[in-house]
Amino acid sequence: MLQFLQYKVFGRHRVPDGWIIVTAGNPPEYNNSVREFDIVTWDR
Repeated sequence: MLQFLQYKVFGRHRVPDGWIIVTAGNPPEYNNSVREFDIVTWDR
């Protein structure tokens, strides 16, 4: 995941220039299977 966020490459697939990766999710109180983002990924 960290490599994808840093280099915008997933296997042989590259995120086009100018695109921005956006994530969304539910807070833990609404979903028991949710996981917190690692601190390393917060500012990527």
